[in-house]
Amino acid sequence: MARIHKYRPRTKHLNVKLHHFRKYVNEGLIKVQKIETEGQQADYLTKPLPSQALVRLRKLVMGW
Repeated sequence: MARIHKYRPRTKHLNVKLHHFRKYVNEGLIKVQKIETEGQQADYLTKPLPSQALVRLRKLVMGW
């Protein structure tokens, strides 16, 4: 949505924050990049993970 300006019925509730974010993307101040699942640092807070992935992500977030 930051790069492609298509609105759908489910996105009409978005507020002014989207417009500020889009402005920064259009000006080149922010670059939107895809992050693979393995690199999603907040995953350990939002879904169940195998213990190995949990420990790795926890260390990343905590800076250990």
